[in-house]
Amino acid sequence: MQIMTMVALITMGTITLALIPTNSAFANTASTAKYYSILGDLRDNKNAMRKQYTTFATEVCKKYSDNPQSDDAPDYIFACATIYWDSYMRYAVKSDMDNALRYYRLVATNYETDLAARGYLETSAIYELQEDYSSALYNYNRVLTRFAGSPYADEALKKIDSLTKKFGGTPLPKETATQNQNDKGINRGVIDEILQPVANTATSNGEPLGDASFGLVIPANSNTQAQEDNLAHGFELLKSFRHYSGKNYTRLVIDLSDAVDYTFKDLPPDPKFNRSARIFIDLKNTTVNKDIPTTVNVNDSHLQQIRWAVNRPGVVRVVLGLDKPTGYKVFELSSPHRIVVDISDDAPLRATLGGSTTLVSKDVDIETLAQVIGVKIRNVVVDPGHGGKDPGAIYYGLKEKDIVLDISKRLAKRLATNKDLSVYLTRSSNKFIELDERTAFANKRHADLFLSVHANAHTNPNLYGVMTFVLNITKDKTSLDIAAFENQATTKAMSDLQGIMYDIILGSKLEESLLLANYVQKGILGELKLGRSYDKGVRQAPFYVLVGARMPSILIETGFLSNKNDASRFKSSRNLDKYADGISKGVFQYIENYNGKK
Repeated sequence: MQIMTMVALITMGTITLALIPTNSAFANTASTAKYYSILGDLRDNKNAMRKQYTTFATEVCKKYSDNPQSDDAPDYIFACATIYWDSYMRYAVKSDMDNALRYYRLVATNYETDLAARGYLETSAIYELQEDYSSALYNYNRVLTRFAGSPYADEALKKIDSLTKKFGGTPLPKETATQNQNDKGINRGVIDEILQPVANTATSNGEPLGDASFGLVIPANSNTQAQEDNLAHGFELLKSFRHYSGKNYTRLVIDLSDAVDYTFKDLPPDPKFNRSARIFIDLKNTTVNKDIPTTVNVNDSHLQQIRWAVNRPGVVRVVLGLDKPTGYKVFELSSPHRIVVDISDDAPLRATLGGSTTLVSKDVDIETLAQVIGVKIRNVVVDPGHGGKDPGAIYYGLKEKDIVLDISKRLAKRLATNKDLSVYLTRSSNKFIELDERTAFANKRHADLFLSVHANAHTNPNLYGVMTFVLNITKDKTSLDIAAFENQATTKAMSDLQGIMYDIILGSKLEESLLLANYVQKGILGELKLGRSYDKGVRQAPFYVLVGARMPSILIETGFLSNKNDASRFKSSRNLDKYADGISKGVFQYIENYNGKK
């Protein structure tokens, strides 16, 4: 007997349901064979009740939760998902679909067996049924990357081709607005205090909430223009170091006058010469700001010291002395050009569960994997885009920086009505903040969610609607153009960045971000009672403000300031409330459905 999977087929604009057979879960190990036999009997019983399915599913799920480290754990999870899915197919109760999706995702993302590949396929089929094609495509692509060369990859590729043809959607016009080009000067903004609406005054791991600026800027307020004007031909200037530190996280930013070729490497401790673990970065054809000392003592939880010297003609070596060997990432961003080093001692580790490899964090309680997410959401960072010298888009007398700050403040107050949440704003006034500072702030605050709020713009005034983005590489020209505008960079720089994005994305929370984005997108559209034409979809693009975020993160384009109707909507206080209500409802639904019941 075969397990049947339901997918959505679109014929002449009408959605119909079809049952498509997949590789049968009945072929599983002996530990679960009896459960599939019982499921077969239930299916054949015309008088079976839904309660029999859900009780049965609970029994099988408990086999997993009682011993999550057993070799049979993924088999029980998959069987549990299949029972819930069978129940949904028969009784069409949405909670059964939600449970099936939850457990298929669990086995897909946490194991390396064939069941994980099948979990992705089943997950994608459910997303197709929900008309959530971006999530379906993402999960099919995960099969291609994790199970390349397998029959499951072949099946996923066929699905991707089919979805791309049928549900690719109508892209926005290729041209884009580049109305606002900011100067390259650096105005070191300070990230604002936490917003403390209602009675929400908790601290983050014992740290005072008022300390939200970059902890160290070397040199402070240095004017480098004269040095840049006198650089030797072909050389660039290392202008400053910026350091941001939290209990489990450090970000170092190396500010440059322009892009440089660089290499990096880590070295283990060398007790013989009394040397700690270290990372060194070699910058070619680079001169260092004369105001920067050759040694800077940091002494935070990860970084002891920053040193620099001319390593060989034309090459400056920056050495980061570490407290201990630890995980790190190095990547380059543009406009302004800088190299970012993220150091963390709770980066994901490869661990073994019951003989199957899974990617988990050191601090995750294994029991919580049954809820798909490892920890409950406690901290949310809301990031109003732009600010200060950077107004964002400007149309119809409106500035993006003002609109999104207003929405963000309202949103923060609504989120803080949940007494379990600590809510932070990256800025609560008209201040300019570097994009990398915003992400660093979220990481330092141990944020569980990061919401960056923006408004769109386009040279075509007829374009309108809502988009929500997650961090990913993309071939979509329109998404790249929007990212370029928000990043204050060129579209070419966006394309270049994608070459180094794979490693960054591997450490991100892309699947959770997609789920969050879908809830928020639907929340905004529903609260404002906007029709389907306003739904421009959940999209993926390389936004700088999301790079390096260690939590589910989204960027919300609430509407087009360049569209007269969208702009008039932003002028209404009542509608700004609705934007905040829609986003908060999406967040609360995400927390309820994917983070465990409170």
